[in-house]
Amino acid sequence: MRGSPVPGITLVDAPIFTVPQYKMRRNLLALPVGNSVKLDCSADGNPRPTVEWYKDRKLFKERKGGRKLYLSQWTTLLSLKDLVPSDTGSYMCIVSNSYGWINHTYELDVHERVRAEPVVLPMENVTVKRGENASLTCKALSDSMPHFQWLRWFPMRTNGSANSSPNGAIERPHYQILNKDDTDQNVIVTPSNGKTFDFHGVKLTLVNVTKKDEGKYTCIVGNAVGYAVEHANIIVEQI
Repeated sequence: MRGSPVPGITLVDAPIFTVPQYKMRRNLLALPVGNSVKLDCSADGNPRPTVEWYKDRKLFKERKGGRKLYLSQWTTLLSLKDLVPSDTGSYMCIVSNSYGWINHTYELDVHERVRAEPVVLPMENVTVKRGENASLTCKALSDSMPHFQWLRWFPMRTNGSANSSPNGAIERPHYQILNKDDTDQNVIVTPSNGKTFDFHGVKLTLVNVTKKDEGKYTCIVGNAVGYAVEHANIIVEQI
């Protein structure tokens, strides 16, 4: 509230917005289902101004979907959580007191998320010395929270056959599912940035590696639509 330059005298003020102008200029908002948004009409004035919210030119009292909304005459910050398509519309705040009024409009477009398989970013091979820790990072783009699974591959030798090698053994691919009990698997990236696709990621760490830990490792990332895989190798050098 703006104060009086003369002590003992109270000024009366029509409402003015206290929201930074650069924020109010962002009045066209497009967000996917499930996100949240805050529409800010914070204002100052004397007497304290009251607020009315309108959606599509009708007094806004309740949502047709999503979380329940609680509004009062002092609600200058309209917070909409768990957005649904029915939240799409034109939102106008009217802020007023007995000496004037101001308004501002936000346009909100809530769209369905694109349903797609996750996309896994390429992983880099890692070279470490025996006794050190080795880490592989698996990052993926997904429209929903994906599930991560690590596999470790190693050759399994069997008795010779027609296709055996000169030493009487053949190699067949064999894998082991790595659980958190076997390794240190930390979720490292799970932001929700308001975009259609979010980055998610997990880091696999092998502690005090030996030559036996050397080999190919696979990261499998799945969501409700499908899955994707990416491979990387851990190379252990002798000291």
